Amino acid sequence: ISTVVQAIDYVISIKATHNIRVLNLSLGAAVLQSYKTDPLCLAAARAYASGIVVVAAAGNWGHNDVVKDFDAAGKPVYQTIYGGIHSPGNSPYVITVGATKDPKQTMETWSGKWNDNPTPKVNVSNNPNPLRRTDLEVASYSSRGPSLVDGIIKPDLVAPGTKIVAASSLDPAALVDQIIPQSVMPITSKSSQATPKMYCQMTGTSFAAPVVSGIVALMIEANPSLTPAQVKGLLRLTAQQLPSLSSKSQAERMLSQGAGLVNAFSAVRLAQNARRDADKAKAGENLLKPGATLKGLNEDLRLKLFDASGRLLEYAPLNSGLLYSDGILMSDGMVIGDGMVIGDGMVIGDGMVIGDGMVIGDGMVIGDGMVIGDSIWPSGIILSDGYVRANCLQTSGGRTLLIQSAVTAGVRTPNPSFYSDGLNNATGNMAGTTIFSPQAKQTWGGSVFDPTSMPSGVGTGNPSIMSGSDNTAIPGVRTIVPGSLFFPGPTTTQPVPVTAQLSAGGYTTDEGTGSVLVTVTRTGGSAAPATVRYATSNGTASDRTDYTAAIGILRFAAGETNKSISVLVADDAAVEGNETINISLSDPNGVALGELSAAVVTVVDNDTTASSANPLDDAEFFVRQHYMDFLNREADEAGLEFWVNEITSCGSDTNCLDRKRQNVSAAFFLSIEFQQTGFIVFKAHQAAFGAGPSLDTYDFLSDTQSTSRGVVVGKAGWEGQVEANKQEFFEEFVTRPQFTSQFPAAMTAQQFVETLNANTVGLLTQAERNALIAELSSGAKSRAQALRAVTENAAFSGMEFNRAFVYMQYIGYMRRDPDMPGFNFWLTKLDGFRGNFASAQMVKAFIDSIEYRNRFGQ
Repeated sequence: ISTVVQAIDYVISIKATHNIRVLNLSLGAAVLQSYKTDPLCLAAARAYASGIVVVAAAGNWGHNDVVKDFDAAGKPVYQTIYGGIHSPGNSPYVITVGATKDPKQTMETWSGKWNDNPTPKVNVSNNPNPLRRTDLEVASYSSRGPSLVDGIIKPDLVAPGTKIVAASSLDPAALVDQIIPQSVMPITSKSSQATPKMYCQMTGTSFAAPVVSGIVALMIEANPSLTPAQVKGLLRLTAQQLPSLSSKSQAERMLSQGAGLVNAFSAVRLAQNARRDADKAKAGENLLKPGATLKGLNEDLRLKLFDASGRLLEYAPLNSGLLYSDGILMSDGMVIGDGMVIGDGMVIGDGMVIGDGMVIGDGMVIGDGMVIGDSIWPSGIILSDGYVRANCLQTSGGRTLLIQSAVTAGVRTPNPSFYSDGLNNATGNMAGTTIFSPQAKQTWGGSVFDPTSMPSGVGTGNPSIMSGSDNTAIPGVRTIVPGSLFFPGPTTTQPVPVTAQLSAGGYTTDEGTGSVLVTVTRTGGSAAPATVRYATSNGTASDRTDYTAAIGILRFAAGETNKSISVLVADDAAVEGNETINISLSDPNGVALGELSAAVVTVVDNDTTASSANPLDDAEFFVRQHYMDFLNREADEAGLEFWVNEITSCGSDTNCLDRKRQNVSAAFFLSIEFQQTGFIVFKAHQAAFGAGPSLDTYDFLSDTQSTSRGVVVGKAGWEGQVEANKQEFFEEFVTRPQFTSQFPAAMTAQQFVETLNANTVGLLTQAERNALIAELSSGAKSRAQALRAVTENAAFSGMEFNRAFVYMQYIGYMRRDPDMPGFNFWLTKLDGFRGNFASAQMVKAFIDSIEYRNRFGQ
C-alpha cells in the first residue's frame, strides 16, 4: 500500500509537467477503516484535489463459495456478498467502477496454454451474436456496495469487465504468462515475425475501470476545463440502468450498478456542450455553452446503435434518474455549489458537505429514471424508491449547505430503502453516513463482507477470477453482523417529521390584480415555534419590471399552522404574454420541508395591444407602484385614493403635476411607515457593519419585508405590529454569522459598544456609551437591544437620513445597487441644499430618468 501511495503522490508531483488529468487504479485492498483515514483513500483525495480524475476498480468480491442455485446451463450461482468494495474505491472522491458481463457474447476460445506445442487454435465464431448494451448484466464477481465502515453507496457505475481482450505486459515481473498462462492468447498470425504473449483475455473490475478512464480522457479532450467532480457527474448522469436488474429491489440495483452502464457517447457529447470555462463556473451560472440547452440536446444524446447494413439494433435513452453528490447539483444547466449536473426537478444534496460547499458524501441515489414523453431527461429527481419532496440546499455566503431535516422530510414512499442524514444539526459537521431503512437492510444486511476473512492468496487480483468468466467460487469469505466495527453505518428508521410546505405547486394571477397570496402550511404538529425562509426568483418574469422580489422568513408561533407570502405584481403596459415567477422554501428550523417546497406563479398578461403610453404617467399606477417599491405592500384603499388625488387635482397643469409627482414620491420615503421599517434596516446595517450604500439590494429587501410585514400605518394595531417586527428583526440580526464574526461572544460590553459607536462615526455621547455598557454588563439590555438603541439614536438617524434618501432612489426606482459616482453626486447635491430634495431636483431626476421609465414602458 505504501508503494501505491508513493506512486500516487509522484503522479501528483508531475501533473503540471505532463498535464496528467486521469489516474486509473486497477488495484485495491480490504476496507478496514473509514475513507477519511485510509491511506489509499487519502492519496486518492490528494490527486482529486490537484485536479486529477481518479478512477478505481470496485473489486472482485461480489460473491463467496456458497452455492445458492444453478443457472439454466447448470453452473452454480453463488451467494451475493455486499460491502465488498475495496480501497480506494470506497472514497467519495473516486469514480468506482463495477464490471458487467454479456451472457450472449460470442467469445474467442482456445484449449490449452499459449506456449503449448502445437499452438492452440483460437476459435472465432463466423456468425457472432450482436453486441447489445441491453444484454449486459452486472457480473456476480463485481463487488457490491455499500462501503464498509462509512456506508457509502457504491459503485458509481459499471463497465464491461468480463473476458476483455487487452494488450499483455511483456515485463517479466508481471508474470502474467506464468501465473495465468491460460489467459494469454496464442498466436493467431501465420507470420514467423509474430510476437508471442502480445494479448490476453482477462476478467475483473480491474479491466472495467480502464474503460471508464479512457472515456474520461475523451471527455477532458473534448472539454479540458471540466473538473473531477463535473466529469464524475456527467458520467453518472448519462449512465444507463441495466434492464437485467429491473425486477430487483431499488437497494439491490443501486448497490450493484450505481448509476448504471457507462455511456461514452452521451458523456463525451455532453462534455462538448459544457462551457469552455467549466472550472470557473459559480453558483447560479449556466454550465452549458452559449446556445446549448437541455431541450436542444435531447435528441443528440440518445444512443442509437446500427449494424453494418444500417438497421437499428438498439435505441437507448438516458435513464439513470437522480444523480447527486460530489457537488453534482444542477437544475436545467444551472450550477449549484462546486459541481454540476442536469435534472428537471428540484435540486437535492447528497449526505455530506464540507466548508466550500462541495458535496462529498457520495451517498448517490438513483431512481427508476423513467423517461417521460419523448424526452431523455428524467422527470424530476428520484430519491431511492421514493421521491424527493424538498429542496435541501441553502446558500449562505459562498457556501452551499445541505439541510438535514429537509432530507429526512424529502423521502416519501411506503417502503423506503434508505435516507441520507447529511449534516449534524448540533455541530454543523458532516455525519458521514447513509442511514439504511429495514427494507433495504433486508436486501444486504445479512450478507455483508468480512474484510478480515479473506483466505491467504485470495485478493482482488485473484488469478482464478481474472482468468475466469464469472463462475469462480471465492472460498472462505465470511459475513459480519451489525455489531461489527466494519458494518456499513447505522441502521435506523426515520420518524414522520413535522413539515411546512406550500399549499400548491402552482399559482395563477392576473397581471391587473396587483398580487398573489401564497400560503405555507404546517402539518404534523404545531406545539413549538418554527421558521422557514422563502424567496422568489425570476422565471420568465423579471423582479425589476414585472414583480417585487419577495424574500424573508416566515415565523410560525406555537399553535400557528398557516402563514402567507404576498407576491406583488406590476400591471405594466407591455404585451409580453404570460410570465412565470419561481418561489421556494428553504432553511427550515423547528420544522422539515414538505413535498411542495417550490412552486411556480403564472402571471396572466392582460395587455393585448401595444401602447406607446408609459403606465408611470398614470397617477394610479404611479402611486400603486410606490407602495410596492417603498413599503413592500399593496396600497390600502384610503391611502391610494389620497395620493392619487394629490396628483390628479392638478388637472392639466404640467408644472403642478411635475411638482406633485415629486412630492408624492418623496412622501413614501419620508413616511412614518418607511422610517420605521426600511430606514431602520439601513441604519442597522450601518451601525453593525458600516455598510452604508454598499448594502446589497436583496439583503435590504429581505430585511425590510421582515420589518414591514403586516404593517399599514393608520390601521388599528399597526404600532404593536411594527414593534413586534422590529424586535424579531434585531433578535435574529445579532445571530447572523456575519454579525457574530465581527462581534464574537468573547467581546466585552465596552468593546461591543465602542465598535458600534465607531460605525456611527462617534456620534454617541460619552454618557450614552457609558449607559449602554452598564446595561449590557448587567444584563439589563441584550445585544439586540443595544444594537437597536444605537440604530434609533437621534443623532445617528440625522446623520444617516440623507444617505438613506439617496440610497432609496436606487433601490426604490432603479431596483438595483447604487453606483458610487452617482450616489456621491446626489448625496453632495442633497447635502448642499440641506436635504431639500425639490431644490436638489433629486427625486425629479430619478422619476423622470430613462432607466426608471423603461422598467414599465418607454
